Amino acid sequence: MVSLKEIIYMVLNEAKLALREYMRDTEDALKKRLKKILLYGIITSVLVALITSFLGSASLFILIGSLRYLQLSMPAWAAWYTVGITSGIIGGVLILVLFLIIRKQLKSN
Repeated sequence: MVSLKEIIYMVLNEAKLALREYMRDTEDALKKRLKKILLYGIITSVLVALITSFLGSASLFILIGSLRYLQLSMPAWAAWYTVGITSGIIGGVLILVLFLIIRKQLKSN
């Protein structure tokens, strides 16, 4: 005859096995999700770096072209000041926009 103590141990062992199996399944699903998030993060960061590089190169050529064009109608020092102030304002606006976007994202979490 099986004692009450043995029955309780059997039930608890079954519950422990069920919980262990559930935790293993949950852990596997979490690992898969983290791998996917990590992969998306790496791809996104590489694409952002490439796009930033391309935009930086394009803006540099535009600034050099506008500087050469402005030197035709004004002295070189005035053209340099004009291009410098304009690029500074554009850079400040971009930093402000990025700051506002990041602040909005941090508040939403």
